[in-house]
Amino acid sequence: MSARDAQFRDVDGATVRVRSIWLTQLSLGVSIIIISVVSLGYEPELFTSWLMLTGVAIVILATAVTLVTPWARMPRWLPLVIPFADIVAVGFMAASSILPLGFFWVFPIMWIGLHFSRWALGAAVATIAGSLLIEAATSAEPPGAVELFTVLLGVTFLGVTASITMRQTRAFKRLLLGQTRRLETTLDRVSNAERSTIELINGVDVGILRFARDGSLLAANTTYDRLYGTNLNDPSSPPTSVEYASLQGTAIPASERTFARAQRGEIFEDARVWLFDAEGTWHALSVTTMPLTSSADDSASTMLVAHDITAVTEAERERERIAAVASHELRHPLTVII
Repeated sequence: MSARDAQFRDVDGATVRVRSIWLTQLSLGVSIIIISVVSLGYEPELFTSWLMLTGVAIVILATAVTLVTPWARMPRWLPLVIPFADIVAVGFMAASSILPLGFFWVFPIMWIGLHFSRWALGAAVATIAGSLLIEAATSAEPPGAVELFTVLLGVTFLGVTASITMRQTRAFKRLLLGQTRRLETTLDRVSNAERSTIELINGVDVGILRFARDGSLLAANTTYDRLYGTNLNDPSSPPTSVEYASLQGTAIPASERTFARAQRGEIFEDARVWLFDAEGTWHALSVTTMPLTSSADDSASTMLVAHDITAVTEAERERERIAAVASHELRHPLTVII
């Protein structure tokens, strides 16, 4: 099976090509059987002609061969034998009856026009023309030239229309496949860029949150989850760490904590809080929020950035302590002597 056929496999495993062969031939075969049954009831003398019997037999045999042949493993040109056999069979039936059975040429002509080349279509039209000429030459009551020309012109235009329609459909399908591949490439590129951005954000040593305009949480990095003890899969879950206004001071009310303020869309800078985590460790944080402008693909949002400044704060406190001791010693030098 070719790669092109494999692209259009359905859940039953049959390809579009195989289904088209089955459906087209079954349509003709069932139609011929119905006409034959009706004719046996109303005009049984039609089947006294060997031409009629031969035509019906060819169609039934071609239908049986169509159903048992594994077309998916056959060359793409081999199914062309079936519509040409149908053309010959319809020619036999049309020559043996006063009924206008020549309209059954529509089935093989449509089949060839939809699924084969223009050369095959031209050969099919030539076969029909030859059948009409043989009928005109051998029949006791030959059809008129206008009738022959009308039939031949009709099947020709029908086949050409089917061929053009199928070519347009295939071109449109190729265009859609090309656009699908480009969209998949773009999606992969965007996904990789987003993944790289997430890895970069998770790699920094500052806590980051992003809120939508309505207050819903859009993103949180691992540093924030580690500081506040939230669940990475549900960053909006209650944190295990508590914010305090000062070291070992008073806990900040839930509505005034940095998370709630940023969720409301408040903009503030360098808000100093002390964080007491579940392990009993104090962290000094500098929290800042900033608005993020909207773009064509995203709405406006608010970003919260939390810096862990514990080491800096402790260094400042140690420096202030040393400065205080030095200042005291300078003011009271006798203390050092004593």
